[in-house]
Amino acid sequence: LDTIKVHQQTSAHNFKNPSSSLHVAKELCQGNVLRLFKGIGPPMANQIIMNTVMFSVFHKVKEVTSQSGMDNRSASLCSGLVSGFATACVSTPFDWFKI
Repeated sequence: LDTIKVHQQTSAHNFKNPSSSLHVAKELCQGNVLRLFKGIGPPMANQIIMNTVMFSVFHKVKEVTSQSGMDNRSASLCSGLVSGFATACVSTPFDWFKI
């Protein structure tokens, strides 16, 4: 959907009906299916890194907090807070460079 939005915003033509489905049909007529996936590499790599950090930190913190005798609900809350903070620390520079 991001690709379609960018194509619509950067298009030289002003469409009377800015429907996404009409724009997809127009893109497919002009090119091929691979044209819709142009530029998907960097966002996919970003999501892979972010998910790896998030789940790895969550699992490790949950393991440590559970071993320390914390109940499951508190361990999950603590793990979520720490993994969210770690993911934010890693993702913020990526988001700044993306702009």
